[in-house]
Amino acid sequence: YEIELMFCEPINSKKQIADAGAKQKGNTESQRIFTVFINGYPYLQKFDIEKDYGSVIAITKKFEIKVDSDNGISIDFQKIQGKPILNAVKITKIW
Repeated sequence: YEIELMFCEPINSKKQIADAGAKQKGNTESQRIFTVFINGYPYLQKFDIEKDYGSVIAITKKFEIKVDSDNGISIDFQKIQGKPILNAVKITKIW
């Protein structure tokens, strides 16, 4: 199967910090960091959308996986900071 996971960080933490008048310069901590597991394997580790791609930008991550006929597909998230986010998922069977 081909798994496509679509993400977009809707919150610009750098702008939030500036708008709040933060006095700590360089405090641009991301809102969310997480690990994505597909069938128990960590495909995206310490995934930080804002740091890697910026905010309000749609990105797609594609993975090919093999599935045992009885087990199906599971997608799980491990929170490191903030709440994990997933905007869409597309699963395509590859023949």
